Amino acid sequence: MLSVGGDAASGGEFCRTRCSACIARGHVQPALCFYDGMSNRRKTKRIRRMATEQKKFDAETADNLEEIEKQFAVKAIEHAQVYWNILEKMPGSQLKLTRLDDEIIEHLKEVFPDLVASNGATIDENEMKSHAGKNKWRPFLMKYEKLVDDYNFGTLLRTDAKAEYEEHTTIFVPRMQFFAIEILRNRAGLNDWICQKK
Repeated sequence: MLSVGGDAASGGEFCRTRCSACIARGHVQPALCFYDGMSNRRKTKRIRRMATEQKKFDAETADNLEEIEKQFAVKAIEHAQVYWNILEKMPGSQLKLTRLDDEIIEHLKEVFPDLVASNGATIDENEMKSHAGKNKWRPFLMKYEKLVDDYNFGTLLRTDAKAEYEEHTTIFVPRMQFFAIEILRNRAGLNDWICQKK
């Protein structure tokens, strides 16, 4: 059968049987339709299958669009600047980053006792982003998927609590990792020097 497209605004067409697919598209005039002659059940299956095929997305083969990457970088830099400005105005030890700070600390104690013992003073990027490190961090992060907004949004993190955001002391991590490490640092008073240096 011939499929005739269009929409109501452009004087589009409607199939002879006024099927739900054409109604959804806003087709208004009788015409031949791909869905003519199909049972409603068959039409529904075909429409669902087509919708599923359109939604499939393979991150491994997807192109990185330069403009989108730039926008993510700008957002990450803005977040770092806002956080630094806050640390310049008030001691980190008085700062609460999320409503779940206490829960995050307890979870860190269970999963990363060495990180808690060092208060996150320094971060080894290679260790954190190694295969073993990712396998350990992933379940930690996923626990907060529905609890913390933008939990996996790319964020800048200082590798050393004694350093500012600079090229050699900054790494890119999911926001939940940033929260976990910065909460540790703030609780230990490791970020208070930023406010005191003025």
